[in-house]
Amino acid sequence: GTGGVKPCVSAFGADQVAQDSNKVPITQEQENTHESGLNNLDLASSESPQVAKDRVRAFFAYFYFCINVGAVVSIFSVPIIKANFGFGAAFCTPTVFLIFSMLLFSSKR
Repeated sequence: GTGGVKPCVSAFGADQVAQDSNKVPITQEQENTHESGLNNLDLASSESPQVAKDRVRAFFAYFYFCINVGAVVSIFSVPIIKANFGFGAAFCTPTVFLIFSMLLFSSKR
């Protein structure tokens, strides 16, 4: 099943958006003068907290929009595939898309 994937995908995505919003480029001089050796995530972000929150909200809006579009498309397409090609093709189609989505997720793109 998808029990290992579904509960984690939205949290992983939001975490990546939050990490990207905290990164700021630093120069070699800034890195040399920084005594504690902290990385980019520890430096002050150039974005305001409100902008970062808006980015996470936008991620969830797109994420759930895509979930709902996929659900609507599957409600109509799977019965059509079953009627024309049989149960095997109807069950294979969502499986192929699930495998594709897990490969895309694991590719870190």
